Amino acid sequence: MATLDGDLWRFNFVNVVLVDVSDDYRYLLDPLPSECYPVIAQKLVPTVLATRSLPTVVAEEGFLYDWHETSPNHTEPWYVGMVRTDIEVKSV
Repeated sequence: MATLDGDLWRFNFVNVVLVDVSDDYRYLLDPLPSECYPVIAQKLVPTVLATRSLPTVVAEEGFLYDWHETSPNHTEPWYVGMVRTDIEVKSV
């Protein structure tokens, strides 16, 4: 029987971190580095789905997809910016 060595699951799944970027829109601010936003959720998503239909795969109730930032390798997470559906824009 054949065996597989190593952590092959790492190449079949992407660690996706959903972050709340609503304050950028609420206060009309410039974007921050992805690591600086509050985390909404963290998901392991099959790589094939992440590359084809990421906005529908990471849907969270009360949030809309805004942007995503991929990782050049499989060791770093992908960041997905999400905006609350109930924000009110405030002038600065």
